[in-house]
Amino acid sequence: MQKISRSITLVGPFPPPYGGISIHLQRLTRYLDQSQYDYTLYNGTSDSSCSNRIISVKNRKLFFIVKLFLFERSKIFHLHTPNFLARVVFGIMAMFRSGKYVISIQGRSINLSIEKSLIKKWITFWILNQMDAIIACNENIKNDCINKIGLSKKKIFMIPAYIPPLVEDIKEPPAYLSKFIQSHFPVLCATGWIGQKYNAEDVYGIDMLIELTERLMPDFPNIGLVLSINGAESEKLVQQTINHAKALVGDHINFIIEQLDDVVGLYRDCDLFCRPTNTDGDAVSIREALHVGTPVIASDCVTRPVECVLFKSRNMNDFEHTVRKALKRIDKLFVVPKVGGAPNNAELILQLYNTLIAGD
Repeated sequence: MQKISRSITLVGPFPPPYGGISIHLQRLTRYLDQSQYDYTLYNGTSDSSCSNRIISVKNRKLFFIVKLFLFERSKIFHLHTPNFLARVVFGIMAMFRSGKYVISIQGRSINLSIEKSLIKKWITFWILNQMDAIIACNENIKNDCINKIGLSKKKIFMIPAYIPPLVEDIKEPPAYLSKFIQSHFPVLCATGWIGQKYNAEDVYGIDMLIELTERLMPDFPNIGLVLSINGAESEKLVQQTINHAKALVGDHINFIIEQLDDVVGLYRDCDLFCRPTNTDGDAVSIREALHVGTPVIASDCVTRPVECVLFKSRNMNDFEHTVRKALKRIDKLFVVPKVGGAPNNAELILQLYNTLIAGD
């Protein structure tokens, strides 16, 4: 019989494609590999199945739901996806199946659930109340869970999503990107999805990044923008965005459509990392840039790491002013690289697992 005394079932994305949650899970599983825990990660968003512990269920989700609900046996079930149906299934499982249930909330899913309807707000409240623990990746999400949903503070744990990469995992950018970076100055860098909207505005501020580059070109004729695209609402929208950008700034922008094995090395080689989002979670990419010493300009839509230089969310003039001011003192903005010294939030998650199991 399989031993389940310290087993964990994880549900969420695994790279590629690379995004905040998938990178978080990739690094969390590496720490789990070195721990006393046995685990299985079910990846419902891509075909990635890099070991017998990481299993793609992208093309058999109905079968997976039945298997998870009826047959999966674990001490801990941990959900890492904002998918509403997946959360409903988790809530029902928590009512009828043994084990400890944990949900990680890393983005704007709580606010979206509240804004949809009173019924969805009530269902969200019911789901989260079935959980043994809720991990909020920043203080804003924690406060929303308490003040907007009405959850008890006792079951909410604020643990940032960022888990530092291993030094050996930081790769050099591909040759074509290194050539672009070496032939431009200053080089701005950003990442995001194309086409995602919140309050009818671009979540990742792709529009603002393109306009910023256009505004800065007269004073910085050799400026470059590297934009790493993690995904898009449609291929047509990607092409439209690229065509629009090229018409405005020409070869001053480089879109990365391919899935790189690592982007931390890219952030390290750029002069400034920009995060003009209008809503956010913990923003793993911000902490990755700071991890390797690259200054960060970010919107004030949520609480940011203290090293970030902030501007007013969706305020194009303030964004431009803040970046211009930063570029005048770029040498003073560089932060001390934190390789090997960053807080390890994976340890906090493992400590939570230990606490939940000990309380059985």
